[in-house]
Amino acid sequence: RSFIPSFGISEYSGLFIAGPWNFQAIGLARRARRAKVPISYAAKGGLSRADFSRLRDIKKIPYFLGIEIFLLWWARAIIFSSAIERDNCVVPRALWGHKQVIVPEPFSPPPLSQLSNLQRCAPVLGFMAEIRSLKGLQELVEAVAMLRARGKEIRLRIAGVSRPGSENYLARIRTFADRHGLSKELEWLGEVRSDQSRSEFYESLDIFVCPSKSESFGLTPLEALWHGIPVAMGSNIGVRSYIPADAPVAIFDKITPEEIAATLDGLIFK
Repeated sequence: RSFIPSFGISEYSGLFIAGPWNFQAIGLARRARRAKVPISYAAKGGLSRADFSRLRDIKKIPYFLGIEIFLLWWARAIIFSSAIERDNCVVPRALWGHKQVIVPEPFSPPPLSQLSNLQRCAPVLGFMAEIRSLKGLQELVEAVAMLRARGKEIRLRIAGVSRPGSENYLARIRTFADRHGLSKELEWLGEVRSDQSRSEFYESLDIFVCPSKSESFGLTPLEALWHGIPVAMGSNIGVRSYIPADAPVAIFDKITPEEIAATLDGLIFK
């Protein structure tokens, strides 16, 4: 049922649609178009190439062709959170390039804290995200196993729960960890939500790792830097556009266990 009040969509000055895979959106957009109400659309990272990289992603194509293409076509403005999100859009730029707008996510950052030093014999890494394939946790856990096989002591604190539909993905990671004897290296924290809990999480780390394959923005690397924690992150994370050039950030060129292990090895054990 539509959430538009009964007095009609024509009473509005504009319609803003945020986020992909919204079955109600196409109906609202049709009504807005008939009423000549301008539409703005922000896909919020849901149209990145990384979301269409697996065989199982074929099932998204009917929805994509039936709804997303029309939203991009009808919208007067296509809003991206960063240039990185824009550049990773799977849809040809010819459809939306002339009406793109970059609007960063609203945030008010404090000054970056002084960096913590790596003083522990077993450095602590941190991961915080909704657990699903796009976030790269499997590659990170496999990288930890590689480092341990090289005799490198390391720990990984994992904050987050699986996204609905990604339970099997999380189960595969746990099975891999059990098979490789990583019970001492991995700490599963579940969801960390409150500001105090998030601060305590970051302050317990030596390095924060964000191995996401794509993020329209992605605030967690900035949160880690605010707490004085160095960051290792994927190259297709939108917030990179807003991090100072001299910040202590290492970039993974590819999200593979080998690349992550090599980067972390150089950061921690150089």
